[in-house]
Amino acid sequence: MAFLPDESRSLPPPPLVNKGSVWLGLVGWMAALLDNGFNRRPIIRAGAAGLGGGA
Repeated sequence: MAFLPDESRSLPPPPLVNKGSVWLGLVGWMAALLDNGFNRRPIIRAGAAGLGGGA
């Protein structure tokens, strides 16, 4: 990694979970729920066959 200056090499790595990643995860989940609703599929249960849902 020769393109990094010496000061940045001593810094700790950024966290994997921060406000931005949580926000993007929630927006993606809401987009999937909206897509299921628009396509007239069960909004919550679609794609959750192995999660103990009913029939």
